[in-house]
Amino acid sequence: MAVVGDGAYTMLHTELLTSIQEGRKIIVVVLDNSGYQCIDNLQGSQGIEHFGNEWKTRDEKSGRLSGESVRVDYAKNAESWGAVGLRAGTPEEFREAMKRALAERGSVVVDAKVAPKSMTGGYESWWRVGTAEISDKPEVAKAAKDMKEQAAKARKF
Repeated sequence: MAVVGDGAYTMLHTELLTSIQEGRKIIVVVLDNSGYQCIDNLQGSQGIEHFGNEWKTRDEKSGRLSGESVRVDYAKNAESWGAVGLRAGTPEEFREAMKRALAERGSVVVDAKVAPKSMTGGYESWWRVGTAEISDKPEVAKAAKDMKEQAAKARKF
């Protein structure tokens, strides 16, 4: 069983096809929060303006990806490859979907809709990423300072 976000699923879903080819059951729970929300959070933590990490349509007036959310049906995607596709929008629907997923003989994708921005802010961990050390933006300068402080705490190998 794998629990992945919708962003990860869009990059890694070929493993589902492999499970169908090999006749090996897997259950994939896709937590759909409409985009690469963890990367969006990471951008924000580095003082970078949020850009391109949410499944949004392009706004005709602004030209930016700030329009309506793109609705993706991961259950239908699973079905198109021969897996069982299930949907869950509430905790009760999720419980029922998991019961059915466990009972199925073949691979299953559970498309679990969750609220955007509903994950923990820093994931209770620290990501070392390339942060600009010099910037006119105070948010970026603060992120660089924080990065140096965190790096100083990291265990040396």
